[in-house]
Amino acid sequence: MEEVEDVVPDETQEIPEVEDIVPEPPVLKRQKKEQERVTCEGCGKTMASSTYRYSHKCKPQPAVAEKPKRIDREKLKEAMAGSSLTEKQSTRPVKSRALINRIPEYREPEPPYQPNQDEIYSHLLHQRQQQAYLRHQAMLQPYEQMFASWTQ
Repeated sequence: MEEVEDVVPDETQEIPEVEDIVPEPPVLKRQKKEQERVTCEGCGKTMASSTYRYSHKCKPQPAVAEKPKRIDREKLKEAMAGSSLTEKQSTRPVKSRALINRIPEYREPEPPYQPNQDEIYSHLLHQRQQQAYLRHQAMLQPYEQMFASWTQ
């Protein structure tokens, strides 16, 4: 075998420092395309033209309702001259008793049935007695058949 010399580096010899080089990220293959922006006339939303063309379903905003006309008090008094209603009664909305009764009252749902320990214990005891009875019947069945064949 060959002898290999032990090579020990000198402490005086300087080790060149390695600079941290950060590579630039690669260019993305899919870049976002500049899309034409369109405003919908019905709902007023701004979106890409392809969205507007293919998938936009808008609910048009309702037209601004006209303000209700002011009630002319003098004409109202003239019209009510022959009726028995007062001015307040004639201007407020009428709610019929049938409409009020149609709205059901809120009732909290009942909590699910939770048996107490005595009921659970008695139920399990009953199940056990039933199983014992069925086992007893199954054990007696072959003997009953054999006895029935002798008596015939």
